[in-house]
Amino acid sequence: MTLYSTIIKPLLFLLEGEDAHRVGMMGASLCECQTVQRLVGECVRYDHPSHDHPSLAIQLAGMKLNAPIGIAAGFDKEGCAIGFGQSIGASHIEVGTVTLRPQSGNSRPRVFRLKNERAIVNRMGFPSSGVDAVLERLSRWQGRERTIRIGINIGKNKDTPLSAAVEEYRKLSQLVAPFADYICINVSSPNTPELRSLQEPDRLRDLLAACRTEVGAKPLFVKLSPDIEQRDLVPIVEVILEQQIDAIVATNTTISRDSCEAASSYQGGLSGAPLFERSVSFVAALYRELGSRIPLIGVGGIESSERALSMIAAGATALQLYTGIVFHGPSIIASIHNEIAEWLQKRQIPELSSLIGHPELLDS
Repeated sequence: MTLYSTIIKPLLFLLEGEDAHRVGMMGASLCECQTVQRLVGECVRYDHPSHDHPSLAIQLAGMKLNAPIGIAAGFDKEGCAIGFGQSIGASHIEVGTVTLRPQSGNSRPRVFRLKNERAIVNRMGFPSSGVDAVLERLSRWQGRERTIRIGINIGKNKDTPLSAAVEEYRKLSQLVAPFADYICINVSSPNTPELRSLQEPDRLRDLLAACRTEVGAKPLFVKLSPDIEQRDLVPIVEVILEQQIDAIVATNTTISRDSCEAASSYQGGLSGAPLFERSVSFVAALYRELGSRIPLIGVGGIESSERALSMIAAGATALQLYTGIVFHGPSIIASIHNEIAEWLQKRQIPELSSLIGHPELLDS
């Protein structure tokens, strides 16, 4: 039993989902103070004493990460939880989705927790204070020593027509590049009208080319939808290779309800435990097409070391969590890292990277 499971979670779950998240982020933002950040880190280490494991270090698009698990976009939309992510052992955090102009997103209620399924449905629609406000917060981390990598996830404003989308992403890329260790292009949220049509190969080519011009050598990622049909995946992959994208984040939330009948009453993207099989299958399909040419970041339903190992064996180099933190608490990242390190040690596997794309090693 942890402090989160016995006290914090029951209190937060008395609130509506979005209000609970807002309260949680207020607490997380206190970790911008180094003293608070250190105290939170010590609490995590108390539950999980072995916090750092050299065997978990990986290379992702030229960046060295001290461990595979980071925090997915959507958790920290405004860039105020960098210190919190660092204190709980996340190797990276993806801020956003950030839009060019401030927008309120879709009307509330727009976040629905499915407690028994350990899942969330959201139809947030990119609520954002806008890129200028987010970058002002992130500027406080420039020049500061840190162990966490900062990614910035960008998306178009709801009222921006598709004809102007490329220019908006181009401008966003230019603005965020100096503040990010990597930039992630979000064309896969189901909650902004027509956004997913930007995954169509011709549109995607123009968009990625424009962003690449602005970010230069800075790592550029793209986040894909788990609802892409298998027949449509190959031409998308060809564009991603052609545009020299540095990594693929797989996946965003799903509009399918095949794995979670309880979500059928709610509109929006489904995340959490029911998404895992779809996401891990998607990662495996991408790895079959790409091999090791482009690293994959596995996202969706990861809430245990078993699922984390399965995602890596399917082809993921790194992982991201969000819903798992909501249901299991912030110490889940350190817990999974510890258990993976123990798994590697028992099998005398010196580096986690040896498991990438090798599901046969799970049976060893």
